[in-house]
Amino acid sequence: MRDFLHYSAQSGKRILAVRLGGGLLISTLLHLSIIISIGPITPRPSAGWERTRHELTVTLVPEVPGTTLAKPVLLAPEPLSSNPISVPLPPVPRYFETREVDVPAQVINDVLLQYPPDAYKQTLSGEVKLRLFINQDGGVDEVAIIAAEPKEIFDAAAVAAAKQLRYSPALKDGVPVRTTKTIAITFDPTTRPL
Repeated sequence: MRDFLHYSAQSGKRILAVRLGGGLLISTLLHLSIIISIGPITPRPSAGWERTRHELTVTLVPEVPGTTLAKPVLLAPEPLSSNPISVPLPPVPRYFETREVDVPAQVINDVLLQYPPDAYKQTLSGEVKLRLFINQDGGVDEVAIIAAEPKEIFDAAAVAAAKQLRYSPALKDGVPVRTTKTIAITFDPTTRPL
């Protein structure tokens, strides 16, 4: 009986060794097949748009009348800075609509309207509607043409006259504020100039 137990113990060790060796062999083969199916692991290059990113520096040169550039200017890319600087944009001034203010801006001066000579000779009449952007001091910051009839005949004269206008400042809660105002300038060749 002793021999039988000794033989059983010896064969159990062999079976255990065979099972363990077979499991390791199968595990190794499975891992190799996964590695082969994936392929070699190499670092990939970054996306195309990242590789071709360049900064452009432009220098503005005042144009001298009657001159042109003799040859085109070639700009070389500069290296990207590693620490970009973020600069906040200045606040955009707010212009209140006339209906939003307590006291609207009122014109306080007279302006001489210059009638375009060619239009006057042809006895053309017309009207230009403008949107004025008036600052808190009563000056006109900007003039935008809304409509003109006939187009482009009286535009320059109307804008020039509107820029000379002065206003009492518009008030909101007792404080002078920027505001907008829409006006119409009429050109009539039958009226006598002052």
